[in-house]
Amino acid sequence: MRATFRPEAAAALEESYQFVDDERPFWARVAGSLLQTGLGRVDAAVELHSDSGTLLDVAAGRLTAAEAIATGRYRVGGALEALGRCGEIFALPVPGAPAPGSG
Repeated sequence: MRATFRPEAAAALEESYQFVDDERPFWARVAGSLLQTGLGRVDAAVELHSDSGTLLDVAAGRLTAAEAIATGRYRVGGALEALGRCGEIFALPVPGAPAPGSG
């Protein structure tokens, strides 16, 4: 999670996200540009069940969250708007794309 965290995208946000990756629960809590992570369960704006390969594919831009949901690779509970924010905050850089805030 830390490798994909984009603090500039989270500057004005305070929200928690629950992930269940291959049946292992973990969470991420964003408060401004700060990130906390841990194992287990928390009260979160969105809960996302998936496998680690799908999480990485979405973070790397090889698959959209909508495609993952449509194909059953993501199972989502909670606010879909929070899932969108989560996707903006946790993303790998796309080669050749302008840096965030540069355009």
